[in-house]
Amino acid sequence: MHRVKILDWTLDADPEATRAAHDPMASGSAETCPCDTCPNFVRVRDQAFPPAALELFAQLGIRPDRESEVTGTILEDGLVQYWGWFHFAGTLISGDESRRVASEGRGEGLVGRYEVSQVTHQTLCEGFDIGIVRSRDGAPEGLDGFPVLALEFWTKLPLLDAAPPEGVAG
Repeated sequence: MHRVKILDWTLDADPEATRAAHDPMASGSAETCPCDTCPNFVRVRDQAFPPAALELFAQLGIRPDRESEVTGTILEDGLVQYWGWFHFAGTLISGDESRRVASEGRGEGLVGRYEVSQVTHQTLCEGFDIGIVRSRDGAPEGLDGFPVLALEFWTKLPLLDAAPPEGVAG
């Protein structure tokens, strides 16, 4: 583990354990999701992460094509607002988590199995926000036995035509 300072967060990260967990994954979640926005994310993923994000991912051992989850909302301006997260081996030392959990259960207003009462994020660079959460939901099996955090991201990307790329469910 090594100490990493990211905006208002300080954490201990194990990039080697994260790389070892991400490498055997066949793909990120977007490749197998049939929703309206995930095939688009696959096509524009190379535009999703600015240099500052890629530098942070490298520090944490995150592969940018191995997101644990991504979801999008099509906006009227021809863009898609994406929100997703990557799991990595790490421990939050200081700073507030970006999600405040009100309760656990299932139903409207829930993220995964948790009702979220507040989501906050910080701007890493123009057009790209991040958050840090203690969450194992959807973490790769290779992170079993390690403390796990999720790096959440928010970004807007162009909406391309509706045809999914070859080999992607759509």
